[in-house]
Amino acid sequence: RQTGTTTLISKGFQGAQANGESRRPVVSRDGTFVAFESAASNLIAPASCGLLTPCTGGDKNNADDVYLYEVGTGAITLMSADAKGSAGNGASNRPSLSGNGRKVVFQSEASNLVANDANGATSDVIMRDVAAGQTTIVSTNSAGAQSDKSSTSPSISADGRWVSFDSRATTFNPADSGGDVDVYVKDLESRYHYGSPYGFRLFGVAHEDAIGRTDGELFPAALAERFARSDQRVLDGEEMESVSYAVPVLGQ
Repeated sequence: RQTGTTTLISKGFQGAQANGESRRPVVSRDGTFVAFESAASNLIAPASCGLLTPCTGGDKNNADDVYLYEVGTGAITLMSADAKGSAGNGASNRPSLSGNGRKVVFQSEASNLVANDANGATSDVIMRDVAAGQTTIVSTNSAGAQSDKSSTSPSISADGRWVSFDSRATTFNPADSGGDVDVYVKDLESRYHYGSPYGFRLFGVAHEDAIGRTDGELFPAALAERFARSDQRVLDGEEMESVSYAVPVLGQ
């Protein structure tokens, strides 16, 4: 319902004014979530408060971070966090939000948000799946290699499937010398856009029938799950040279 009410979102965890700038808000299509970046350190509570650790705020990295505000509850959650929930060791900003607010993508110079982040302070495109509690690197090529130069300015589609971003990296396109900024798009649903026709024939699948479909739609459940686990390892930043599977050939 329209009420004309204006609500302060970027406020301290105790209701006080934020102690730093907050910028670039984006709202989910259903209006239930707002993502934004902030330099404030007091939007979230510290892990503990006491004589030696006053309750001044839980963000200790002195850099921009990405937060998610839930409209219904007023809760603010740090998105650019490591596995323990602490702020990343570098700046994170420019968030984009899926239509239902489940997925938040942003650019980050932090190297500790995802395991096996091998390119240091080079800016990556990161995705936080709020419901699953998982953080993954989006700016990787099909072999799982991270960008060798900064990837920035992400935007996620309303259905949460596609993420576009720009990059100077040479790892996405072998013909790119890295001199200019290029625009890329990543399919997060792991649907086949290309593949080895011979490899598909081993499973009795025509190449043209495989394009646009997922592992679960093409292969037996156990094998599809193994493929999905391998894909997730790539999304997590692990480089894989080869994976071997014992499979029946043409049903034999």
